[in-house]
Amino acid sequence: MRIYIRAIIRCSDNRTLDGYVVNVDAYAFGVFVGNTEFAFNTNLKSDCREELGRLAIAMDSSPDSIKPLAFSTDFHDAKGFLIAGELAMP
Repeated sequence: MRIYIRAIIRCSDNRTLDGYVVNVDAYAFGVFVGNTEFAFNTNLKSDCREELGRLAIAMDSSPDSIKPLAFSTDFHDAKGFLIAGELAMP
C-alpha cells in the first residue's frame, strides 16, 4: 500500500517547492516546478541522478546547489511525530 502525503520540499538554497512523499519513510517523492512533475524513487539511483539534473535545469540551477532536499508535511505518523526529514539523494 502506498500513501501519498502532500509536502513542502526545501532545497539547500532555501527555495521551496510543492511536492509529495510516498509513505512515511519517503522512499519516493515528487516535486513540482510550474506544471511539470519530477518524480524520484530512491531505490533507482541512476534514475534519481537523471531526474535531479532535469529538476536543476527547470530551476535554472545545478544539482549540487539544490540538494540535499528536505521535506515537511502537516501529517503525523503512528507515534504522533510530524512527518518530515531529508530526502535520500544519490
